[in-house]
Amino acid sequence: MPSQSSYLPNLTGHTVDHGMLSLVKRMGHGAFGQVYKAQNLGPSGPSFYAVKCLKRTAHGSRDAKLQERERRLHLRASCHPNVVTFHGSFVEQDLRFFVLDLCPGSDMHAAIVRGVYHRKTALIRRVFNSIVDAILFCHAHGIYHRDIKPENILVDSDGENPLIADFGLSTDQRIVRNTNCGTPSYMSPGMSAQQSFETGSSSYCTADSDTWALCIVLLNMIAGMKPWRRAQASDPRWNSFMANPEFLRTICPISRTLNDFLTKCFRIDPTSRLPLVEVKDEMLKMHHLYMSEADYQLASRAVQRVAEGAAFGGEVTYQRTECSQCDVPAGSTDSDSDSGYSSAARVARPITFPDDRDMPPTHLAVPGQSNLKGSRPSSNAIFAPRVHDVSPMVSSLEDQLSVIHVIIDSEPKTPRSKMKGFMGRLRVWRK
Repeated sequence: MPSQSSYLPNLTGHTVDHGMLSLVKRMGHGAFGQVYKAQNLGPSGPSFYAVKCLKRTAHGSRDAKLQERERRLHLRASCHPNVVTFHGSFVEQDLRFFVLDLCPGSDMHAAIVRGVYHRKTALIRRVFNSIVDAILFCHAHGIYHRDIKPENILVDSDGENPLIADFGLSTDQRIVRNTNCGTPSYMSPGMSAQQSFETGSSSYCTADSDTWALCIVLLNMIAGMKPWRRAQASDPRWNSFMANPEFLRTICPISRTLNDFLTKCFRIDPTSRLPLVEVKDEMLKMHHLYMSEADYQLASRAVQRVAEGAAFGGEVTYQRTECSQCDVPAGSTDSDSDSGYSSAARVARPITFPDDRDMPPTHLAVPGQSNLKGSRPSSNAIFAPRVHDVSPMVSSLEDQLSVIHVIIDSEPKTPRSKMKGFMGRLRVWRK
């Protein structure tokens, strides 16, 4: 079935927003929209943005409510310096547009694969704590991301100045009932249908799930790998971790101190895990993230290869083909509204908003300046009092598309089919 974006025209060379924005280059497209590099034609002079173009959906529909929530929460989160600035949204004919910072550099996944963080303890601690600060800010303002991963974090060429992106799965509810929301490797126990069955709970805390995902990101920065595919009983590595507190040191070259720290972060019972504030405090006090030389000499060859950087760019690193998902069982909804996705939607996350015709971009602008370094004042900017200049790093824009555009998950619903088979066998046994 053709994607919605296949029906969108190529608008390169066109102007939008009453002639104030020129779409100079189509950088890429996803299943629900296209992404352009856009130039501000206003009197403030040349400045550039990332502009998403999307097909309008029915006003008041379930997806429209979800998309409005994303706009609202991203706008609220933009006040933090480590969140990608949301500048505004507008509608023209049957198309919707929203405007974000055009970020130089790449996403964190690309930086990890390049080995930017390899054995750089000070850099890892500095960047990780900046990300934690941003998420703490979001939580304090009632925003829970639910899809934290390296692909959704933008960094500069040195791997610094992280910016949280993609609020497509965010919510303003601390406790939710919907499952299969997020990216499998970064989901805490209880976030998928299978995990909910195993833990005996039909809901989970979104703040706890963000903290869990951040700790997976930390391990990815340190070792260039994920510890398991899913934190559930069907995953052999997860089972090994549950049986052996030292398991992480058998696959990653991490220090004993970090291993003990992560073991406390990855406990099954969310009430016994370290809260995010303590995660930050522990990281500030932790001086050694990697194995000592003595432990390295005793480690397995697999761990030594990771320590030498062989994992970066290899099979054990994060794969871009693993996509975000949001799968709510048919007939059920997210506790934060009636705008949960149906099971058929999977990751249908076009970022479109309810009708904004009476609300021009200047009214949606984020107060203050762009969160990109090098921003300069511009009182005549079309979206905000301040805009930013584009750096020469824009040559790596293709690497950013996994963060800028919407990704659709095509992963089969194996957990649900397995559970259905299990329940069928259970009924036969009872008879």
